[in-house]
Amino acid sequence: MFYVAPAPREVLEPELHDELSRLPDGSAIKKESHRLTLIYLLEGRSERQIALSMQEGQHTVHYRIKWLYEKFKAEGRLALLSVVFIRALVARGLYLVSPSVQEELLRLPDGSALRAQQTRTTLLYLLCGMRIKEIAKAMDREPETIHTHIKRLHKMFDVESNPDMLFMIFSRAIKASSKHTISSMVVAMEQVA
Repeated sequence: MFYVAPAPREVLEPELHDELSRLPDGSAIKKESHRLTLIYLLEGRSERQIALSMQEGQHTVHYRIKWLYEKFKAEGRLALLSVVFIRALVARGLYLVSPSVQEELLRLPDGSALRAQQTRTTLLYLLCGMRIKEIAKAMDREPETIHTHIKRLHKMFDVESNPDMLFMIFSRAIKASSKHTISSMVVAMEQVA
């Protein structure tokens, strides 16, 4: 009997693969296995799921992920997601510091706005790739309080992990910006230009 990896909730559109799988210096990731590992990470798959999907050993995938962290100067999965997705947004003329872009990123899946200020701030820090202890220090709160906000966010976004939540938020923003369906993002792009 063997374990079959469940499919991720959403997958990245193939036309985004090349854009998202570039190193910070702009060059393409040469090895297909490294590129595919990054795409699977962005989709929220675990090391084990990636290993099973690629029919490789988990240790091989682990070392490949460490290589990606090193190349992107990321200290973990959230930081890697943030670096890659924020770079893609910036390439489209969208900046996380723009209030209109923040409003769109902080929308719940049903389209309603996220109201609680502490929870909004926690999510913005997560979008920037910060860890719970770093967020707690920046907000002058206890890590347990931040964890409570994060659990609330997971429930609101109907996800089980931070990477799943960030993937949902960032991929929605990238899709919207490429199709120009979110008017405030289009306005933000025009203001930056």
